[in-house]
Amino acid sequence: METVREGTMEQPMNYGKSYWCVKTPLSKDGEIYLYADRVELREGALIFWGRFYPPRGENEPPDYDNPEGEERILFIFNKDKWKACYIADKDECPVAAEHWEGEIVTAE
Repeated sequence: METVREGTMEQPMNYGKSYWCVKTPLSKDGEIYLYADRVELREGALIFWGRFYPPRGENEPPDYDNPEGEERILFIFNKDKWKACYIADKDECPVAAEHWEGEIVTAE
């Protein structure tokens, strides 16, 4: 059983190494961004998995080399509740797509 750390507020980045975007009608703007280590596609559902990565210190980034606890499910999108999924950069653009007409917007 996982213990709750009193007096701490963990950040989403403490639960996964990668930053993901899911295109979904579940959000007003059509996108949900989340952190997870990996995503699994099972019977059409997207299942996001991760572990807890404690911060290196107060107001410090997560220590991705020292996870705590077992891998666990962080988020599930049922098969009819998502359209696309990708790893995003901090500007929320897909890291592996160079051209995506109407989707990729860069500041000039």
